[in-house]
Amino acid sequence: MMRGWVSITVAAMVASVAGLGALGCESTTRTGTRITLNAGRASEVFFPGDVRTVHAAAEAAVGELGFTLGRSQADVTEGIVRATTAGGDPVAVFVDRDDERYVKATVLIGLPGLGDEARQRLVLEAMEASLAGER
Repeated sequence: MMRGWVSITVAAMVASVAGLGALGCESTTRTGTRITLNAGRASEVFFPGDVRTVHAAAEAAVGELGFTLGRSQADVTEGIVRATTAGGDPVAVFVDRDDERYVKATVLIGLPGLGDEARQRLVLEAMEASLAGER
């Protein structure tokens, strides 16, 4: 009897976590840039430009939102910004060249599978504003 209860409980937990957000679901920023929520619950956006410019926008966004900057580095093909929120949640912004014109920015706040979509959106919107010269 215990084995059946454990199976049902595990299945319910998996369904609960999966129900936190549909994988691959999309939304947009204030200006209409498409945000995709990936399988790890990280938010992804494609920005026009090069890796170093988008990486600099990620650093600016992290600072603007009051996060504590940790590791940050970039080259011509990829970059990363790691930070911590005031509450201690980990922040990771991955920047990868997609092609000659676009760079993919992936933001995860919290643990993989449990990303904070609302705060991730704030980072992406701050990056977008920085890239547009608004900040």
